[in-house]
Amino acid sequence: MRTTVTLLFARIVRTNKTVAQMKFLRRLVGITKLDKEKNQYIRQKTGAQNTIKEIKQYQKKWLQHVQRMDTNGLPKQALQYKPKDDET
Repeated sequence: MRTTVTLLFARIVRTNKTVAQMKFLRRLVGITKLDKEKNQYIRQKTGAQNTIKEIKQYQKKWLQHVQRMDTNGLPKQALQYKPKDDET
């Protein structure tokens, strides 16, 4: 249940970031929603990339980098950390 809520929240955050980015780009170009231009057209006209894709690619590269690290490295230890169930 907790994982589902976390994934749902992450999806909402990504959606909000995309919406905010497109709103900014539309203003930059002078296109309103009433013009009904596709996001791809607006990105092409402004030369902008999809920032969500860029962030995901960066995260993937960072994860691969950490996985190649020595097991004594702090980032790898943090990545592999699993909290103990505290039932007291």
